Amino acid sequence: MTRLRVRGGWLALIVVGLIVTVIAPFASSAPDAWNRVASDSGLADSVRGHRFAGSFFADYGFPGLSGAAATAAAGCVGVVAVMALAWLSAVAIGRLPQGKS
Repeated sequence: MTRLRVRGGWLALIVVGLIVTVIAPFASSAPDAWNRVASDSGLADSVRGHRFAGSFFADYGFPGLSGAAATAAAGCVGVVAVMALAWLSAVAIGRLPQGKS
């Protein structure tokens, strides 16, 4: 049963990764709600650069790639990171002592 769960987890990771790779480049370039409110209220004009602006995945970019390929690569790395954190959390929770029923 454990082997089946592990295979299912890898399958889920692959399927989600493929979906992100195919769909992410078609994401809307329109500003999201937070950016729209900041723009409409004039708050966006007072925003300064921050220390993470040139970081590895800033603006859904990926070093060495541009356009849709960069968006897809950043999305795939994000999926892998989130799945890894979820798996580590599940392992940590599974090791917690169980209370008496």
